[in-house]
Amino acid sequence: MECQRVIETYLAGSSMNQVAAELHVHRTTIAACLRKHDVPLHRRGIPSGEVEAAAACYRDGWSLARLAERYGCSAMTVHAALIRHGVDIRPRKGWPYATSAPSHPLS
Repeated sequence: MECQRVIETYLAGSSMNQVAAELHVHRTTIAACLRKHDVPLHRRGIPSGEVEAAAACYRDGWSLARLAERYGCSAMTVHAALIRHGVDIRPRKGWPYATSAPSHPLS
């Protein structure tokens, strides 16, 4: 892998995932190359001034995936931002979530 090409492509605006896909390597390989050459990393995600708007959209029924697409990041990044903002995350469809503390079978 040619680090200079990685750096140029990344600085031109491509994400680490896009560069990795283009070069058929893992994203962590791209990240290591960029860190080695002290390239400032893009901080994609929800800008701090827009977290409340994203939270409102989520409360209105938007999915994490839809918000991720809107902000150009992963659903896990959106999830983390909403959690930090104090938003209760809905359970995933079909996943069992306890509504209260589990009771002990011997009590």
